[in-house]
Amino acid sequence: MDEYSVRRLAARWGWTEVQHNVASRVMGFVRGGERVNVYYTTAPPARILPAAPAAAPGTVGTCVDHPRAGKTQLFRRNQTLATLGNIFQDPRVHTGAGYYRRHSSTRPEPSQGCGSGGHHMWARLATQKAQDHLFDQWDSTCTGVLALGAGYFLVNHDGSTAWSGVPIELHNKVNGRQKSLARVDYVVLGEGDDYFVQVRWLHA
Repeated sequence: MDEYSVRRLAARWGWTEVQHNVASRVMGFVRGGERVNVYYTTAPPARILPAAPAAAPGTVGTCVDHPRAGKTQLFRRNQTLATLGNIFQDPRVHTGAGYYRRHSSTRPEPSQGCGSGGHHMWARLATQKAQDHLFDQWDSTCTGVLALGAGYFLVNHDGSTAWSGVPIELHNKVNGRQKSLARVDYVVLGEGDDYFVQVRWLHA
């Protein structure tokens, strides 16, 4: 996906651009109470046979208010401009794309539990059929999940976290944080081992 095409699609469906981070290649759009983040690429995928130019797929994150789970975030990988158009038209659309499929056949062990959230999440995300029922038993204390490849990072409202498959430096930074330290507010993962962690101080 390229920036120009993403902006055209967003404008077509009435979305307003509120964020553009060139370094992270992310664009954020809002419409009403909904938000769509597009993680774009600039290079088209390799082609074996000559064909019309095709945009490289990107990742699309949607933030919507789910009827049972409250505010939720859903990340869909390998989205094309066609599926992005469907998402801009209706962010709740089920694209059937590979966001919930893991590339690895082994199931990584979660680092810490969110109750049974870590194990529950991998079990629920293991099959495409479970995608449609993901929010039926979702724990409402979970703020957001960022899933990349075979890894994930989960942040709860209370600042507790669970993760697997993240860069070792990030693991070391958040592993075993004392209760007296600032709580994790959000995490951004970049290319390679780049990451950013924001913490929030709780005052009595």
